[in-house]
Amino acid sequence: MSRYRTLLISSLDPDATAFFSATGITDPTIQGAINSLCVDLKTYGVWSKMKAIYPFCGGTPTTHKFNLKDPRDLDSAFRLVFNGGFTHSSNGVQGNGVNAFADTFFVPSANLTNNSLSIGLYTRDNFTSTSSEMGCSDVAFLPIIGLAVKNAANNAFFDGYDFTNHRIQRSNVISSGFLVGSILNSTSQSLYKNGSLMGALNTIAQTLTQPSGKITLMARNDNSTPSQFSSKNNCFTFIGDGLTDTEASNLYLAVQAFQTTLNRAII
Repeated sequence: MSRYRTLLISSLDPDATAFFSATGITDPTIQGAINSLCVDLKTYGVWSKMKAIYPFCGGTPTTHKFNLKDPRDLDSAFRLVFNGGFTHSSNGVQGNGVNAFADTFFVPSANLTNNSLSIGLYTRDNFTSTSSEMGCSDVAFLPIIGLAVKNAANNAFFDGYDFTNHRIQRSNVISSGFLVGSILNSTSQSLYKNGSLMGALNTIAQTLTQPSGKITLMARNDNSTPSQFSSKNNCFTFIGDGLTDTEASNLYLAVQAFQTTLNRAII
């Protein structure tokens, strides 16, 4: 092995290396993109806020199921289990809009603190549909976490506790790109598109409890029943603690660089 090759291997981020070992990914372009993503997220101080990162690279159900933050093949590591009809490709994953959903095994009430949450999804598709791209809710939809990039009414929205006082919604959106919803504390909730603030709520301080169901992707898990199945492309998803405006902007920079390297970025 050449000295140059040895240097390349030794300089890889350890979390990237663990991900490659789990997924079996050897493609140098994907390895470079994942390694840079890990480095960038740590440089920006965002890595520590992430609980689950699904980069959806490698093109197969096996490579797509692993959580970059903890790439063990375990429910407790939040690796995905795909249900229903999915298409897996170099552009990520795509549900069929009928019965496809991915179980994250991530329970907000057990894995997050109250008043702190962020979720996000990067899609290459721009069309309306009666769907939610990720989320969960308890009985009677309270509490609820939900993210829709472009629903049947042509709106993007983030539900951070309920439909009424804690929904941020914007109309006439282009759904392609990176949509992020964040609850930073008991009074601050925000919706971001491609790193820029789309809308914010500043409410009277209250404890925003987390749902006790598991978050699903490409559908929303409503009291243990997946619903609002999505057929939109998904080429990056994450779940984490609440983000500041600066952190949301920096997260977009890191994710956009990652997508650009893989030639699937939305400009």
